[in-house]
This record gives sequence, structure tokens and C-alpha cells, in this order.
Amino acid sequence: MNYHHVVLFCFSSAAVINGNAAPNNPHTKMEGLDFFSQYKLNVQPGSRIYLCRNDCRKEDILVETQRESMQTGRYRIRYDKTDNKVHVVITDLIPSDTGSYKVGVGEYSPGSYKEFKIKVRARCEEVVHGEQQVYSGTVGGNITIQCSLSAHALNRKFLCRDTCHTILFETISERVGSNKYEITYGNNGLFNVTITQLTWSDSGRYSCGVGRQFQTNQCQVFEITVTGAGGALRPLVCLTAVVLLVGCVLLLYKQRIRSVEYVNTRGSEGNPETAIYDDCAPFSTYEGSTYWELDPQSRDHTPYSTLDTPTYVYVLPSQERAQSSADRIK
Repeated sequence: MNYHHVVLFCFSSAAVINGNAAPNNPHTKMEGLDFFSQYKLNVQPGSRIYLCRNDCRKEDILVETQRESMQTGRYRIRYDKTDNKVHVVITDLIPSDTGSYKVGVGEYSPGSYKEFKIKVRARCEEVVHGEQQVYSGTVGGNITIQCSLSAHALNRKFLCRDTCHTILFETISERVGSNKYEITYGNNGLFNVTITQLTWSDSGRYSCGVGRQFQTNQCQVFEITVTGAGGALRPLVCLTAVVLLVGCVLLLYKQRIRSVEYVNTRGSEGNPETAIYDDCAPFSTYEGSTYWELDPQSRDHTPYSTLDTPTYVYVLPSQERAQSSADRIK
């Protein structure tokens, strides 16, 4: 660090300690980090405190309250009456947060607020490509990538996916890890990134990067392809699922055909008009007919003839058997 950097660092630190960064020397933060600062203001009980951007018009108000603290989205203000200061917090900074801010008390007027600026630097201001751009690993295994980026041991080192809007892992230590990721700083000024317990979803594009205070932030882009023994089983599992699905469809189709045939068969058997009276003789040939043909030559003008009532003889079952035996003897 040269003399100019030392002077600038001390000046910036003093501005933060005094609680009011000069507008010409904004707070410089890297994308994804949090902003925190505090400003000495005379806050009376029940007074309105607010945080706004630009000229503090209605649409510029980010958060306001008459209580001691309030949070709206990524913005938070808190009044600490022990030191009579208003604390400002903005979390998960993005490049569009770059700009001018005001934190104040009461109505917006000169002297009732403190002004500060924030400059948010993109994580990947410069993208470089390493010697190897595609790495392969196996399901359940580990993979280590050497980031060919010169970094100081205390520089912020991070790992992200795709466009780096979301950080997977970051550290300012020489070696730190989690259940999934690990970053190790080497003696040659480079650092390694290790991803453990690989799964299919780990395939894709990544960036490892270095965030610097006074120099350009750099990222190295690479691809990870997850293959291995599990790769041979995956198509087999898919094929088995397709075969089972086709089998279920055919089984349902056969059951439906059988159901239709059964309904058709039961319909024909249950028709009460089918072959019930087929053997019955025509009504006009029945011997017991109660009507006689009229003789046109008859002098009797009576329209109907006298009807003889049929005589019915009831035969007891015992008599019927005796008669049947007599007939056999004859």
C-alpha cells in the first residue's frame, strides 16, 4: 500500500467515525455486501426520522418512522439515544444503489439532515479465463478449481454462479469452508475453490472472484460437468419409467374394453322382450275362444250368439296318479 492509499484510507475512516462521509468521497462497497453508518442528529421524543434518496421527494423516501427503529425491505434506520445517533443499514447492495442519500429528523429542510453517497462496485468488473475452462466430476465426489487470480490473503474471495448476483460462498480468511464449499488461499498468491458432495444440479457455469479495495474486482469463469457411475443409471431409470407407464396404459385400456363387452352382454340377456312369447300360438286358433263367426243368413237378428261356459274339472293329485297307473296297465 503506497502513501496515497494510506492517506485516502485514513481520511475515509475519519469521515465514517465522525458519522458524516463527505459527498465527494462516497462509501465504496462491493455488490452483495451491507452498508452501515451512523450520523449524529438531535432527535426529540416522537420526532420523525427518515432515510431518502436524492431530493427527498415523496417517491424518494425509503423508510421513515416516529419510533426508535424501522425497517422497510433492505433499508433500516435506528435511533440510539445513548449516543444521540441515527444508524443506517442497507443490506445486500446492488449496483443501482449507487447514489446520494440523506438521513434526517423532522421535516426536510437544510440543517435537519446528513448527506452521504454510496458507490457500489460490481463483483465482476473484469472477467478473465483460466487455462482450463471446463472441469468434470462424478456424482457424490469432490472437485477443486484453481482460480488463476492474484489475491492478497485478506482480499475478499468468493464463488458464485452464472451472473454472480448471488454469492454461494465468500471469505476474507486464508482458509474457510462449509458443508458444501471451501476456499483455500495458497502461498503463490492464488487460491483454490473446492465443491464437495457433487450432484447433477451442480453442473453449470461458475465464477470465482477477488474483491479488492483499490483495484479492479476480477472474476474467472469456468464450467462444471457432473458425470460418473450415476450417468449410466440415469438413462436406464428413465427407460424403466417409460416402460412401466406404457404397461399401465395398456392395462387400463384392456380393462376398459372388457368392461364395455360385459355391459353389452348383460344388456342383451336382461331384455325382457327377447324370446319370451315365441312359442305361443296365435290368439285366433285358441280352442277356448269366446267368439263365434256370425252367419249372415241367420234370421236371428241377435248380434251375438249364446256363449257356452266351459266346464272345468279339477283332478286331485292322488286321482291323477291312479289314472296314470290304470293307463299303464291297459
